Amino acid sequence: MGSRNFARLVGIALLAEVGFATLNLSTIALHLVSDRGYKPGSAGLVMTVFLLSEVLFKALAGKLGDKSGVTKWIRLAPWLVMVSALVTALLPQNAPGEFAIILGLRVLDGLAAALLWPNLFAYGGRVADEGSRQRAMSSLNACYILGVAIAFPMGGVADDLLGPWLKNSTGAYSGGLFLAAVAFALVGIATFNLREPASEHPIESEVLPDVRGALRRIPGYLALGFLAFLAIGFPLTIIKPFALTQFGLTSGQFGFLVCPAALALAALAPAMAKRGEAMGTVRAVHLGLGLCVAGAVLVALGQWLDPFRTPLTLAVGALPLGLGFLLTLPAWLTKVQEVEPGRRASNLGAVMTAQGLGAIVAAPTGAKMYEVSGPYSPFVGTAVALMAAWSLSWRLMR
Repeated sequence: MGSRNFARLVGIALLAEVGFATLNLSTIALHLVSDRGYKPGSAGLVMTVFLLSEVLFKALAGKLGDKSGVTKWIRLAPWLVMVSALVTALLPQNAPGEFAIILGLRVLDGLAAALLWPNLFAYGGRVADEGSRQRAMSSLNACYILGVAIAFPMGGVADDLLGPWLKNSTGAYSGGLFLAAVAFALVGIATFNLREPASEHPIESEVLPDVRGALRRIPGYLALGFLAFLAIGFPLTIIKPFALTQFGLTSGQFGFLVCPAALALAALAPAMAKRGEAMGTVRAVHLGLGLCVAGAVLVALGQWLDPFRTPLTLAVGALPLGLGFLLTLPAWLTKVQEVEPGRRASNLGAVMTAQGLGAIVAAPTGAKMYEVSGPYSPFVGTAVALMAAWSLSWRLMR
């Protein structure tokens, strides 16, 4: 892959993740609860609708990328989210059908995410040579971590600076929505001259979601993807409220604490990918998931033991968890693409569908566990799901 094209692709992925993380993780729940007066459960439903929409469209999006080219879908996606973010911010409070409109906009966001990510990763996989494909996947994966690192403090700063001006119009916590819209506008501009990568003899078939075919061809990969993102999903909607209530942090403090840790992980991503290439994809997945299990178990012990209910324990547990995912995900995405090169986008779409289903099941379940069983119970769910994924990886890949 040319360094210029590679840098451009990474820039697109990074800006897109900043936009999605600002919208979904930093802003939407606070906007709905504080500005529009909805209960936290309604905010959880909005996140579930986004994830469900992404899952339902993702396999189809990958199939479309294999059938008619990935670039046109990468170009379309950011403009859809830009429009939805602006409409969400500008929608009058207590307008007729307000909540239904917000849910419909999150469906549009899910469609955009489905069009973007499988085709963007497939684009990277096609233009990278065999020796650098895992590093390409690592760089794109690092954009997720770096995007979250940027989104939390930027979303908080946008709310703090713009909140007094927007409080009586679109809401004190709507600044992040405008920030997300700007990020996606920049993504859209960056994709204007993106060229279609060379074809890899795509397999001719009907343009339908290929999950059924993937269930026949790669069932273990779908199961492993489901379990891994089941683990991620348990604390997905409660991590920020958890930090604020358990450790007395403000929203801004939380963002600036997350930022350096995520930046450090993003900086380590290339080295971890290089190490994973030296080890091979199979060993990288095994070791990475093992590290994830160790970190998750350490945090989960806070459910039963008071000494583990500290910010230090959370930070120490997050270290192997983060490093484990840095090692696992690039190797995992590389392995999925190598199973059937002519079905890169289709298989990525199917696996990402399974991953999304895991997050959909876990996100509301983790929020309910948080309410009923205690603030550390979602991390117990994470540890159990990672143990199951680690065990399956040893049976699936040898």
